[in-house]
Amino acid sequence: MGLKQIDIQFSDQNGYSILVGHGIQETFVERLRAMKDIGKKIAIITNPNLSDLYGLPLKTNLEMHGFQVSLHTIPNGESNKSLKTVQRLCNDLSPLQLERRDSIIALGGWHCG
Repeated sequence: MGLKQIDIQFSDQNGYSILVGHGIQETFVERLRAMKDIGKKIAIITNPNLSDLYGLPLKTNLEMHGFQVSLHTIPNGESNKSLKTVQRLCNDLSPLQLERRDSIIALGGWHCG
């Protein structure tokens, strides 16, 4: 499977794109920079299984291209699909002072996005 871009559009505001597939890391920085008005801060949210395998290399790659990157993990399991997890994540992200132009990357499956 190659890369597939899914564009999400809303009638009353701007939408966003989701990239799915193999080979994303090779073109990710170029795709990110091609977006207009992209900020310099990026928060990556992933699970423990993917953090070392994909999260850390992505963080390093983005930092080498001048982005300020933080990596956050959400534990696996149904019990972590909770408001407590959302609260912890908000507490982790709040000090970063992300702004409208900055990005949050959901890296992984169903519970990261």
